[in-house]
Amino acid sequence: MSHLNWSTALRKFFNPLLCLLFNLLFSASVHAQLLDDKALYNWAEATYPTLFPGPAADQQAGAFTYRYYPSTQNALGVSDGVVYALGPFSNFALFRIDTLAAFQCLVHPDRCAAAVADLGVASLHYGNTATFTLTGSGLDQVGLTFAIGGKCSGPRLVASVDTRTKNISCNVTGVGAVLVEVKNSTGEVLLSRTLTVPEPQVKLQTSRGDIVVQLNPASAPMTVNNFLAYVNSGFYNGTLFHRVIRGFVAQAGGYTTGPALRAPTFAPIKLESANGLSNVRGTIAMARSEVPDSATSQFYFNLVDNLGLNYSSATSPGYAVFGTIVQGLSVVDEIAIVPITTTQGGLTNVPVTEVVILGAQQVQ
Repeated sequence: MSHLNWSTALRKFFNPLLCLLFNLLFSASVHAQLLDDKALYNWAEATYPTLFPGPAADQQAGAFTYRYYPSTQNALGVSDGVVYALGPFSNFALFRIDTLAAFQCLVHPDRCAAAVADLGVASLHYGNTATFTLTGSGLDQVGLTFAIGGKCSGPRLVASVDTRTKNISCNVTGVGAVLVEVKNSTGEVLLSRTLTVPEPQVKLQTSRGDIVVQLNPASAPMTVNNFLAYVNSGFYNGTLFHRVIRGFVAQAGGYTTGPALRAPTFAPIKLESANGLSNVRGTIAMARSEVPDSATSQFYFNLVDNLGLNYSSATSPGYAVFGTIVQGLSVVDEIAIVPITTTQGGLTNVPVTEVVILGAQQVQ
């Protein structure tokens, strides 16, 4: 490849669009300290003179500096403080270099044992898909295993950027401490990290203000999963607080303007009232009919301690509490004192001025 052609190739590889792509590909990773470009150029020339016979002069391709070695057709370049290598030794694939160890692993893959430098994670939220990003060397080694203890189901490889970066995802199914381990083919632990999955939180944006509830999937897993399914599907958007009784409860999640019933989109769930949680002021619980296992979308906030709604026996099963207000209790209190009408559309205790749920989102 001629020097002129190589310059053209560099302009192709080191253009702003591709650099943006590289930044996006690696933005979720946690990298070691980046190398100074001139220091790495000099180190590469001194350590691997057959690949990078120097000293070579710094050159420019647009805004990017590089060194080209005509006799070997290899090059080193830098973009935004990150060094890249390109040439026959990398099969003309653009290779990102974060550490000297990673560079040596590229040049001598046969000597490169698997090692995990760090672990990053995005969206470690209950009920969501979490993506773990491993960075290190030799991550394509046969027999390398990735284990997430107890709180994640179905770990799977979603992207393999190169031998130094792997992205693995799983479905978060629990809260609390999660042990993450990476082992090599002999069972040696290369990385062990304990992470924490927080209890999920949902923000209800209402016409009276925002309410944030923290849910308790450990005590009421089916109820929490059902509520999150309605939240994440957008079901609650535009629904009303259709039943407000001062000194008792504020109920919502089943009616729109009219009031008109919004038909549930998921099957009724099993009653989880015997879970140790109590209908005290500021808690959220599921509304239901006289049939115990009949709750769908409707829920209520306890305006006061309503211990008579708790589970007491199989013949008096009560109502299932599944979370607590952590922000916006004053908003619920304001809803509790809105003027009400006796009957509207066949419902009693309906506010004269509508109190609307404008949106509902899982925020943790």
